[in-house]
Amino acid sequence: MKFAIIGHQSPLAKPFLNLLNQVSDEHEYTFYEKGKLLPVIEFRGHEMPVYPLENAESVDADLLIFFPEAADRKYMLNAEGAGKRVLDLKGLFADENTIPLVVPNIKTSRYRNAPIISVADVHLFIISPLLKTMESRFRIKRASIVINTPEPIQTAEDDYTDREIDFINQGLKILDDKQTRITVSFTENLYDKKTNILLNVEFIRPLNTDTLKKQIQEIPMFTYSHDEAKEDDSRVLITRTRRDLSVDSGLHMSLQAQNLSKIYAEGLKSLLETIAQSQ
Repeated sequence: MKFAIIGHQSPLAKPFLNLLNQVSDEHEYTFYEKGKLLPVIEFRGHEMPVYPLENAESVDADLLIFFPEAADRKYMLNAEGAGKRVLDLKGLFADENTIPLVVPNIKTSRYRNAPIISVADVHLFIISPLLKTMESRFRIKRASIVINTPEPIQTAEDDYTDREIDFINQGLKILDDKQTRITVSFTENLYDKKTNILLNVEFIRPLNTDTLKKQIQEIPMFTYSHDEAKEDDSRVLITRTRRDLSVDSGLHMSLQAQNLSKIYAEGLKSLLETIAQSQ
């Protein structure tokens, strides 16, 4: 399958390309950017040209992958009109009911053959498999999420930011449950480069923590082991889990991610493998 990488200088693209450089596959990759001064890129031991993105219809690829900094709704729609498939990594189409919003290994039948595929916010992209696991067994009544990130964040006094609202709407779309209540707050981690997440969940069904832990251990990107997380920074460490004593069926969970972009890269690679299987 031919993949076109659009926006290879994006912060999310660099770890993804580093990952591809470490493995071999049967796919072809080409690189496109907006603008005229386009340097070559070192990829898998070869210098690859970076082509100007004059129009999406002329791109020689089966799937056009738009990283956030290069995402353009007009180009994406033109590519779809020319019979090409599009992966929207900025979530420009996340609010549209006819376009699937995806995360790795969840409801793959929804996006195997979709012409445009929108990908969730990078933090939701990582948290979603955990929420989906909880939802499938115990049914989530509400989820409160605090994300302490090293990235500079937009603040809003006594209100939600646009980013937080997008996260909530995307979370509801992925869970596919209008009865669930989700709140999220982004705060800035001023002390280190780790992303720390506090997750408070109340369930509809009685909670069995042993069952939940067993389910979580089957999700590739999560681990309860500090040693595993230290050796493999593409794993999310669950640092603490405890029951919420104020409700009948509730849980507090603390998580830590050392390298968010690398975890995202692993998930994106998994998505591309699923899409390629449908060709």
